[in-house]
Amino acid sequence: MIDPLIVESIFDSMADCLIVINHDGEVLFSNRNSDQILGFSPETIREKGLGLTFFLVDENYDFNQILINAIWEKRIHDYKEVDYLHPGGELKRLAATTSYLMDTQQEEDRLIGFVALFRDITEIHMLREREKRLNDEKQRIAKEKIRSLNKLAMGVAHEIRNPVVTIGGFANRIIKTNRNSDEIRQYAMNIMDGVRRLEDVVDQMYDCANLPLI
Repeated sequence: MIDPLIVESIFDSMADCLIVINHDGEVLFSNRNSDQILGFSPETIREKGLGLTFFLVDENYDFNQILINAIWEKRIHDYKEVDYLHPGGELKRLAATTSYLMDTQQEEDRLIGFVALFRDITEIHMLREREKRLNDEKQRIAKEKIRSLNKLAMGVAHEIRNPVVTIGGFANRIIKTNRNSDEIRQYAMNIMDGVRRLEDVVDQMYDCANLPLI
């Protein structure tokens, strides 16, 4: 049989906070890291219980709900990330996991309590939030660039189309005027070919400028 002191030493060496609760909500065990992560010593948590230790702080409603769900709703394998107001005034971000504690020595496995594991992920959460803000800013800048390019494309297309229409009109008159020589009319037809190509380019610019923003 494993020495209980060895088991307790193993639990105390964990980087996470471990709280063991029986099916009535009584705290059976809390490891040493509860002081650093939750701001309460294992002795305080065991002596005062969950209600007096945690449930009186309204700001920690989501944190408290994890323990309540585990005890009264018997939820297990729940994983949540919640804010936790440390007694020292620091707002932490905790990853919480709850699971069953079963007595397997009987003929039928019997539920005897729950295990709640809390990990301080404040720095990871801050990095995630910073990355999210950076991504949001990059998307905003990208959309602003697209809007600017759309406006530029619309402006350029408009400025090109007006003189192109005028040039095309004059070239068409030259082609239809019989007194012009075949050579001049051929020049005008070449101009009309260029006008049509420019009109195609202008249409493409309008199409690009009217594309919806992602």
